[in-house]
Order: sequence, then structure tokens, then C-alpha cells
Amino acid sequence: MKGLVKPILIVLFVFYIALSLLSFGKENYVAVISDLHHPYFKNTINSVIEKLVQLKPLYVFMLGDLTEMGKEEEFDDLSKILSVFSNNGINYNILLGNHDTRWSDKVRKTKNIDNALYENFRVDIGEISFIGIDTSMYFQHLGHIGEKQLEWIKTQLEDCKKQGKLAILLSHHPFGGPINYTDDGWKLMDIIKNYNVPIILYGHTHKYDYFGMYNGAYIQTVGATREGWITLISWDNDNLYLSKTNPKQCGKEEIVKIIPKKKEFREKSKNVQTKELKSVNSKYFEEIVSIRFENSIFSQVLANDGVFYAIDYSGNIKAINSNGQILWKNAIQNPVVANIEYYDGIIFIGDLYGNLYLINSKNGRVQRILNFDGPIFSIKVGKVSIAIGVGKTIHILDLKEFKRLATYNLNGVIQREARYYQGKFFQTSWGNGLFIIDEDGKLFAKIPTGSGYYTPGGIVPLVFENLLIVTTPSGVVQAYDWKNKTILWTTSGLKTGYSDVVKSDPNFVTTSIDGLVYSLDINSGKVIWKTSVGSPIYNISPLILSDGKIIVGTNNGEIVLISKDGKILEKVFVHNSYLINKILYSNGKILLSFTDGLVKILKIKE
Repeated sequence: MKGLVKPILIVLFVFYIALSLLSFGKENYVAVISDLHHPYFKNTINSVIEKLVQLKPLYVFMLGDLTEMGKEEEFDDLSKILSVFSNNGINYNILLGNHDTRWSDKVRKTKNIDNALYENFRVDIGEISFIGIDTSMYFQHLGHIGEKQLEWIKTQLEDCKKQGKLAILLSHHPFGGPINYTDDGWKLMDIIKNYNVPIILYGHTHKYDYFGMYNGAYIQTVGATREGWITLISWDNDNLYLSKTNPKQCGKEEIVKIIPKKKEFREKSKNVQTKELKSVNSKYFEEIVSIRFENSIFSQVLANDGVFYAIDYSGNIKAINSNGQILWKNAIQNPVVANIEYYDGIIFIGDLYGNLYLINSKNGRVQRILNFDGPIFSIKVGKVSIAIGVGKTIHILDLKEFKRLATYNLNGVIQREARYYQGKFFQTSWGNGLFIIDEDGKLFAKIPTGSGYYTPGGIVPLVFENLLIVTTPSGVVQAYDWKNKTILWTTSGLKTGYSDVVKSDPNFVTTSIDGLVYSLDINSGKVIWKTSVGSPIYNISPLILSDGKIIVGTNNGEIVLISKDGKILEKVFVHNSYLINKILYSNGKILLSFTDGLVKILKIKE
């Protein structure tokens, strides 16, 4: 037996060396990198680029989070670094991650699919199609695919099937299998069962920790390039070889997985499927109607005089009464993410190409179009003027002739609409301050609030008498005397900053990303009560009913009814998608607009 040990060790050593050279010994291989987070890891990124130039892969695919904050200067500097690929004859394609789009004042999505913009791709190399999927959303950490992109992906997979090609899917956010950061990835997981999809690679997690066979595909999260990781896919006649290498760790290649090209030869996989709930079963709510839009809904729906106005990402508009009847519909045929506003029989809608549409609220006809030099992200109407958030610039226009009264650069993207109070616009941004602007366009004050995670860029502030209350993603709730420009109190550590602050007499309510609802004393910031709803709450504001009850929505498609003293009365699953827009109330009914394009109207039971 002892005599066999040495030969066995030699065989194992040779086998290991053979495996370690599999990809480099092949002519057919591509490289995948992800999560660069430029510019904070320049030395590591440069070493990765140098390694890729040495390897000369057929293609380099980047899975998003190329930058840290999505700033123009970050992308400009990164493009200079990536020019090394072009100079050495290496082709590459990119996907965008949440860090690239969440705080960016530019629209970087370039592919138009049914009037909506995505940054996706399909690259064919021999018998393999590499399909890049855009899961990034404007202003969101979360991932979403969308109906129109799902249709596009299915079309690509059908074409691959007809041509006898394998399809490898690439995505920033994990969308199913061992891990999921989307609301609608389950739909794509259902689709891939019918096609030969041997590999799906995800970014976002920064690690190789999540993997497995699901619905016929080997799914793997990849390591972050900011830490030096390169993922390689190579192939021969029978198999695909997934491997990883890191120039910071001696650059040796390690085989991660060998996947047979033929579906029937792959190891048994788990099946993943999620089914939608058809109707709402609730003690307090009764479903009136469900209305399906053609594409995702990112825009805040408007409620005015018993009518709801909603628009999807592709520019399809519907006016709906509180009974669920569609009064009219129209389409501007351009992508929209901004909120809708109303003034004197006109609704205002802004698109990502800088067009502001003035639309008759009774019949949906476009009355006038105004043009701006950037994407419109927010709109707020006052008594005599209107504030338009265009990229990182706020424009104040009069409401009679729509002449520009003033323009201010806020040094950060304007995500949310202003608060209008006592003839002033209170405008947040992802810059370094909150601007208070009179309706005539004069700057009343700029209140420094910090920058980055320390600014209230994702919320509409609460303004009440002399109080101005904001929350930031750093977990701070802060009150100012806006007339005297002084800080009154600060409360820290609440993980707030992702939803508005809402008045709930005599105090106020806000929520946290980890599912906590807080009632705070308006004069001191002291927590009066807090309640956990057990699901993440992100970018949705509490709805306060006339009897003091509170309704919040969750990322998991639920609504939670809470008593005015903080007790959960009911938690109801409504629909399998994000509920990240405000819940609207009208005539005893609430309207819920889900990210996947479904709108539901529920009646509040007596």
C-alpha cells in the first residue's frame, strides 16, 4: 500500500496542473470582471487590466458597479484606463450596477427597447451567445429586469435555440437560484428552463460564495475586481470551464466548475419557480381592481380630485378613477422616471430626454412640450411657479408663460421633488446642501447637510412652521429652524434616509431600510415608539389615515397596517414585486403601484 502512495500523489499533482492550465491552454476563452468601484482601487484595477492584456481574451465582459458614485469624472477617468483594451485589440462590453446609476445625473443607458432605455447586450462568439442583462434602476440599490427586457431576453434565447447556440447570461444583480436581489428574476428563471443556458454569472456580492445548479444552469456569483478577481470562461468541444485568477495572489488560475455543453449531461439541478397571488385576502382591505401597464413603473403616481394618473417607464399614461375605471390613456413614447404633478387642469410629465409635457388632465392630449438640457427626474408645482429637477440642476419657471425665473446647480443629482411650503421650494439633492428657493426664483437659503451618504438626497423633507426635518442614509434624523438656519436637534443610528418624513399629529413618522417604523417627537427627535414589520422598507413613505392609522409598503410586495400607537394590525401580501412608490389615498381607497407595472386599487373596509 505504501508503494502506491507516491504514484497516486504524482497523478493527483499532474491532474491539478492540467486543470490549472485548462483555460490558458485553450484559444477560446473570455474574461468577466465586476465591481471595480473606481476610483478607490486604482492600483488593483491597473494590475487586473495588465493581466488581461497579457491573457488577450476574446472578449471582456464587465458586470457593473464600474464606479463608486456614478459621477461624470469617475466614468471619464475609467474610460481612459479601459482604452488599454482598445489599444491592444481587446473588445469589451459593460453592464451598469446600482453604484453606476443610483446617484448619477446622467442617463448612461443607450439601448432603446419599446421606448425604454437599458444597457444590455448580446455578443456571439462561435457557438456561444453572451447575453448581458440590465438589472440597474435609477436611484435604487435594488435590482429589476422589467417586462420589456424580459421579452427581449426571450427573443434572444429563441434565436439561440434556432441557431443551435448556447446562451450564457451575465447580470449585475443576482436574479435567482442561490441568491436573489430582484423582484422579477423568478420570471427569467422560469424562462431559462426551456433553453440551453449552461452558465449564469452575477456580480454585486463581491464574492464567489453563492453557486449551484438551478433550472439547468450553473449559477455563480463572482469576486470583485476591486479586490483583484478575474473570472474566465473557456470551452472545448464538450465542456465549458469556469475558472478564477487574481494577480494580487500570484495570478494562478483555479478551476471553479466544469459544465457539460449538453444539457442532458449536466448534474441534476434544483427547480426554481415563484407564482403570483391572484387576489388579496385581508381583514381590513378589499381588492377593487388590478391594472397592468406595459412596462415597469418607476414614477410616483399622482392622485388629484378622485383620479389617479400613472405612467410606466415606456411612457404609457393612464388616468384611472377610484373605482378602477380607465378614463383615458395615451403614450408619449419616451422613457419616464420622474413624478407626475398637477396644476389647473394640466398634468406635468418629464422624460429622460429632457422633454416636459403639459397634458390635458381630462382627455390626455399633449398641449405643449418644453425642452431642457438633461434628464428630468423631479417636478413640483407651487402657486405661481414650478420647480423642475433636471440632472443636478433645478429650474424655476412661472406657471403662466413658463419663463425661466432662475436656475441653480445643486452639485448633486436631484432625485426627489421639492417640498412646497409658504411660497418656497425646499429642494434636496445628492450634493452638499438643501436649497430653499422663493417662488420668484430668489435663493432664500442653503442649509449645509453634508454630502454622499450624509445628505438627504433620497427624501422629500418635512416642513412645518419653522421646522425643517430630514433623514439621511447615514441613519441621522435632523431638525432645523429653517428661518434662522440653525440645527435644533439630531437623532442618530436609526438606519433612515430612504423614505420621507411624514407628519402624524402631534409627532412624525419615518421608516428604516431594515423594516422599522418610528414615531418621533417633533420637538426633540426622541423615539416615542418603533415597530418592526419584518420586511425591508425602501423609498416608500408612510401613509397617515385620518384616524391616525399608518400604512407602509415593503420591498416584498406587502402592506402593513399599524395603529397610531405602533401596534401591527395586519400585514398583507399583495403582489410579488417591489412596493417602493408612495401609497396614495382617495375616497376611501388606496392605490398601490408596483415596480413590475401592476397597479392595484384596494378599498379600506369599514
